[in-house]
Amino acid sequence: MKTYPLHTARLFILLIVSLVAVMAFAEEKPLTLYGRIKESVFKNDLPEAWVYTIDENGNRKDSLTVWNKSNSMFSDGVINDFARISFLVERKDSVYVFEVGCEGYTPRTVVYKVENVGDREDTRNIPDIYLDRAPHKLREVEVTASKIKFYHRGDTIVYNADAFQLADGSMLDALISQLPGVELSDNGRITVNGEFVESLLLNGKHFFDGNNNIMLQNIGAYTVKNVEVYRGHSLMEKFHDNLNAPKRLTMDVKLKKEYSIGWIANAQAGYGTESRFMGRLFSAWFTSSTEVVFLGNINNLNDNREPGKNSSWTPEQMPSGTRRYQLAGLNYQHRVPSGNRFARGNITYEGNRLNSSTVTDRTNFFSTGNTYDYSSAGDRYKDFKVRTNHSFGRKFNGVSISADVAGSYSRTDNTSSSLSATFDSEQSGMSLQALEAVYATGLSEQLSSIINRSRQLNNGLNKAGSVNGGAMLSYKIPQSPDRIYAQMAVSYSSRKSEAWHDINVNYSDNSIAGIRQRNYTYGSPDSDFTLRAGTGYNWRKGMLSGAVKYDYNFHNRDRDSYMYALERLGDDMGVYGELPAGYQSCLDAGNSYTSRLCENKHTLSLELMYLGKLSNGNSLQIRFEPNVGVLHSNLHYFSDNKAYPVSRTSALFSIADLGGSIRYQWGGPAKKSAMQILTLKYGLDTGTPDLLHLVDVTNTSDPLNISVGNPDLKNSHTYKMGLFYMISPKNYMSNTVTVDFSVTDNALVRGYYYDKTTGVRYNKTYNVSGNNSLKAENVFNLQFGRRKQFTLSSATVAGNIHSVDMVGTDGMEPAPSKVDTRTLSENIRVSWQIGKHSLSLNGVVSDRRTTSSRDGFNDINATHYNYGVTGSFALPAGFGISTDFRLYTRRGYGMRQLDTTDAVWNARATYTPRGGRWVFTLDGFDLLRRLNNIHYAVTATGRTVTYTNTLPRYILFSVQYRLNIQPKK
Repeated sequence: MKTYPLHTARLFILLIVSLVAVMAFAEEKPLTLYGRIKESVFKNDLPEAWVYTIDENGNRKDSLTVWNKSNSMFSDGVINDFARISFLVERKDSVYVFEVGCEGYTPRTVVYKVENVGDREDTRNIPDIYLDRAPHKLREVEVTASKIKFYHRGDTIVYNADAFQLADGSMLDALISQLPGVELSDNGRITVNGEFVESLLLNGKHFFDGNNNIMLQNIGAYTVKNVEVYRGHSLMEKFHDNLNAPKRLTMDVKLKKEYSIGWIANAQAGYGTESRFMGRLFSAWFTSSTEVVFLGNINNLNDNREPGKNSSWTPEQMPSGTRRYQLAGLNYQHRVPSGNRFARGNITYEGNRLNSSTVTDRTNFFSTGNTYDYSSAGDRYKDFKVRTNHSFGRKFNGVSISADVAGSYSRTDNTSSSLSATFDSEQSGMSLQALEAVYATGLSEQLSSIINRSRQLNNGLNKAGSVNGGAMLSYKIPQSPDRIYAQMAVSYSSRKSEAWHDINVNYSDNSIAGIRQRNYTYGSPDSDFTLRAGTGYNWRKGMLSGAVKYDYNFHNRDRDSYMYALERLGDDMGVYGELPAGYQSCLDAGNSYTSRLCENKHTLSLELMYLGKLSNGNSLQIRFEPNVGVLHSNLHYFSDNKAYPVSRTSALFSIADLGGSIRYQWGGPAKKSAMQILTLKYGLDTGTPDLLHLVDVTNTSDPLNISVGNPDLKNSHTYKMGLFYMISPKNYMSNTVTVDFSVTDNALVRGYYYDKTTGVRYNKTYNVSGNNSLKAENVFNLQFGRRKQFTLSSATVAGNIHSVDMVGTDGMEPAPSKVDTRTLSENIRVSWQIGKHSLSLNGVVSDRRTTSSRDGFNDINATHYNYGVTGSFALPAGFGISTDFRLYTRRGYGMRQLDTTDAVWNARATYTPRGGRWVFTLDGFDLLRRLNNIHYAVTATGRTVTYTNTLPRYILFSVQYRLNIQPKK
């Protein structure tokens, strides 16, 4: 039976006692009516609206307060200038009449009936009230004010896009990278104040199924009004009123009104030195309820940098190789104003062609003496992918139904060749030609030091397709806030692969190959089928809510792989890449297998939450989310004419997850004090090993990297604790502190034994304990100055990672290798903006110290600095300049090649004729030509130097055209 640490049991008791205590405060309430007031065109709220109740004689009676911002605890954290009314009524059948109006709009009378009030029903929603614009033209008013870059409304951060000066022609990614406290990586990952953004939305809706880069690189920054960051539920959770689900950090990009209805288009084409080219098209049609978007992209830049853009880019991130990229996509969404029906979907095509050549020198750190790898490789990679997904939903009579269907197809074709050698002493001048001739004309020192040399050719063709679909049905129990739901999802995927592998290995100073292999591997059938089904019950009473869920998961995987050792045919093995006659007789039974995996998992989950206001006006939220289950797995593995059945059952807490949090919020503008939020989170995650790693077989298809099974693997358990604190003394100031700690028992790690006499690695999965990590981060943002023209952003991070791996060499069995890595970094940015000009000073320093008690371990004590200036300036007559200059410095490695300073200068010049439809851009990258195609990396296991065929410096000229057509009315 699994025993948990004492602190785990104490936390269980604390959370349960807290929930029981707060249940005592639950009390019956009168019925609360809620309503929203919106304008009829864009369906936006009208915060300046007024509401009067009308008595039985038709006279105005009472004036109702219209909230101009949401302070509802169930409002999802979104504060979009809500126009919301609420008032208490008696729990009996009644009729209420309201007069609703707003300056500039035609007033209307609303009649609402209350009947059949349930015993546990505490709220009702009045249908949204829409006002038509009054038939007269408003006079224009000119408003002059300082532009605040960011401010807080509740716990929502609002960034004002117009307050950031960007180069003409910039896309959304340039705007996001400028926001204080926000970091954007090249792969589209966004963090705000150190926390990962799980959902990126456009006008509150998904865009191309949440593909961040498609949205970031195709939405023009000039179309954006605000960027809002809050904790909210997913769109599907909102549709099914599943407000018990944990909220996710969400970034919602709000377009300006003139770009939220009608037609917009943005096209750009460019050509530059080194035959660089790019073309991009974005077009969209918006109405108040429907949008259709088409986009296309083609380029061979293999580079996401943009002059004048603040980013976390460093020279180590320079991509290798030349790449040609293609993208085409269509996205549609339709949602009726009431939210009772929606339909959305998209289809995308992506194509890549990548050619790269690399030369790598690697030093492997071992306690018994280092080894040195030298290799030269060339790769050609082609692929294309087609994806589509569609979702539909409908609500009626308390029933919510949604369904989705998706599919994909991909084809990948890759070819690679390499020549490599391993030595027990450091060599110089190991070029491709030197590796080719090492046995013919090599020096005696080289031949006495060489461990092995291998020549490899690889070709692979992979085809894969998938289809999946699901449906969810939820039902609101009449006269009650409770809901019951059922859902089911089915997915199927199939792959087919063909691979050629030709390898020749020489050992020591023997010029005759010790191993000559030509393998052809055919993988099919290779399929996965998954069925998921579940049901649950959500309830709410006052400030308490909860859910109980049951989920069933069935997974079946069929995977066959047949390898043919064609070298057994001798001279009859034919030409590489073509199957010779009689190849079936060369089946390598020891490296071929058939496997059938069948898994059944049953999970029972409980969710309990208290969310309410205390007597002092502060808010408290307590969540408790345990789940238990049973996982039964059967694997039938057959290889080398022998069956290897593996069966495993994990029960109760062996596969349990646990989540819990306590969140306390106090202060704020209403109390004329700093708003503060304190959150404590706890979690337990369980990991189960892949049953294939439990099979006691040895795979020698790659003679230099042999895989070995381990039938004794156990489940891993990771315990996590987190603390979050935010204080916002003023709207334009914030400070957040985050502390995260985790420790893992029986972590599943991939270790190896290294044979220094042959250079062969024997890889195996192990259980190790002792892995833990601690990270603390402080993020501070401030806008200051008489006109708030200065912005200061600072992120300080300190952490320690204690990692345990399994490494063995020279006859010693793999043993735990413990490594400690301590890091300390500071990222600071000071920006100055005056008028249409902006200037920022940026500095990043990162100190890393890696140590170990392992014999022969090379400690690392290195510091990286990068610092520079970024600016954007608007010149007369429509001209503009954006530029960034940075110095990237590394110190502490003790090697001339590593302790270097790179100076990088990028610049952009723009010309925008009157009218703003055309933008002419000239971009220059690495104007000083100080970047090179050499990359250095040092880890706890080795030091690597890589030379690629990247061309860092280039000039690109492009032309951009913008179009915006709005309805006449």
